[in-house]
Amino acid sequence: MICAPGAAQEPPPEDERRILTLEGAIESAVSTHPSIASVEASVAAAGTLPAQVAAWSDPKIAVGGAIPFGSPSDPPRIGISLSQKFPLSPVYAHKAEAAGAQAEALATEIPERELDVALAVSSVYWRVVFLEELRDVLERQLELAESVVEAATLRSGVSQGKQADVIRAAIFRDELETEIEVLDIEIRAARELLVLLVGGDLDPGAFYVESPGYPAVTSDAGALATLAAGMRPSLEAYAAQSEAIDAQHAAAKAALAPWLVLEAGYVYNSDTMPGVMGEDAFSFGVGLTVPIAGAKAAKAGMDEAEALAVENASAEEAALLSLTGDIITLVARIDGIEARIAFQDEDVLPKATMAFDLTLADYAAQSASITDVLSALDRLLRAERDRTLLMMDYFEAVALLRRTVGSFEAPL
Repeated sequence: MICAPGAAQEPPPEDERRILTLEGAIESAVSTHPSIASVEASVAAAGTLPAQVAAWSDPKIAVGGAIPFGSPSDPPRIGISLSQKFPLSPVYAHKAEAAGAQAEALATEIPERELDVALAVSSVYWRVVFLEELRDVLERQLELAESVVEAATLRSGVSQGKQADVIRAAIFRDELETEIEVLDIEIRAARELLVLLVGGDLDPGAFYVESPGYPAVTSDAGALATLAAGMRPSLEAYAAQSEAIDAQHAAAKAALAPWLVLEAGYVYNSDTMPGVMGEDAFSFGVGLTVPIAGAKAAKAGMDEAEALAVENASAEEAALLSLTGDIITLVARIDGIEARIAFQDEDVLPKATMAFDLTLADYAAQSASITDVLSALDRLLRAERDRTLLMMDYFEAVALLRRTVGSFEAPL
């Protein structure tokens, strides 16, 4: 259900409203967004893997006995033995190194999610800013429409048969009022979405947004691509993944080394007096486990690591190419928007304003029709509206460029 503007909740008094900056909104959203908390938990879980894979196998304890039959002179015997395998290569260290590097690669997802959240907040923030600026445009146009209604009313008083001019001007004015009402609904929805992203219990009408300065952005896509290569967290993941693959290869190679096996045992004969060695015996052994059967698996592991290294390097190169292409596209888009804004500022708006002023003066002098006046006013309205929407498009494109480069703080 759509309520009349007067039925909406009244905003707080002016002196109780605070300014919500874009930086503050991003900081708040990043600190509370559940997608970031989810990745942080995943990274914390991955951080436990190095200790798990570095753990040696447990020692083996065996207990056995013998009860002879048919020879009463042979006493029952009970034996216990303890054995432990020791690696003669740093296989566990390499496995831990691989798991640690994998955790580092996963950790780069945290700043990537933060950039996603920052982009989402920026887009909604600029939507609020420019929808409110568009409302100001409509308010100014409404004042001009009122002046047209007054001019038509004045003219109808001195010239018969001009009541239709008043009606047409009033319709134009009423349409603007309706547009403002609809725009208020859109603004309210955008503010609610911004509050949802920022988190907390902030009332959608309890804050101001800052009108931004015009951010200059370099047109050197190559320089921006170089900047992105050093700033994008996702590219750091390839370096960490490379370390993990190297460690995986080293672990597979280390698995070819033999293992040292130490074993100690004790055998107890039941007829031996307590505390006397008698026929009781200790045993000790040293052996080697040679991974003959496991050699094939180790070789396959090394082959897999080598293939993964090629894949990782190719994926990194492809990511850089895609990133550069995205930057080139965005820079061209921003340059195009800048050109259209400049055309609006330098040509369309001044001419549309002058055309309306002259047409309204001609109408008052009865040398122009109401159609001419409303057409000139509509052209001025479209020019101001187009410029406002171009500005919103510009700031959203700059925000997307910042997301692509990898920073909402570094100058572009």
